[in-house]
Order: sequence, then structure tokens, then C-alpha cells
Amino acid sequence: MNVDGEFTVVTEKNTHGALTVTHESENSTFHVVSYADRTAERTADALQPGSTVHMELSRAGMRSNVWEATSVQQVQTITVE
Repeated sequence: MNVDGEFTVVTEKNTHGALTVTHESENSTFHVVSYADRTAERTADALQPGSTVHMELSRAGMRSNVWEATSVQQVQTITVE
């Protein structure tokens, strides 16, 4: 299963590399735990909660809600002060 579209960042990447995002049209939350390449991972490193990002996700596990980002492109940045 793959999901493609705009997501809102809920929590920034944690120390384990996991990023939590929501997809409004899917009405779902996704836990991104791996990245297809270093470019996608670097882009995810800079994301702050509330930012909008275009992502392509594919399942990283068979039974849990964990995903791999095959593409990450920042759309809108929220500045945290």
C-alpha cells in the first residue's frame, strides 16, 4: 500500500528517527520510521510541527502503522519561536 499527498507534521523527528504526520483526506495518522534516501531524511530532519509537506509513503511493516518516506518535499514551514 502506498499513500501520496500533502501531510501536516504532528511531531518532529524523535531520537529514533520517527516522524508523525497526518493526512486530512485519508483522515489518518502515519508514523514515518525510515527514509528511501539521505535527501528525504535530511528534508524530514528540518520539519517542525504544523509544517505542510508533500510525501510519498509506502508501508515499512506488515502489521503496524509504520511507513517509509520515498519522497519528502516541504510545502510550508511553520516557525517555532
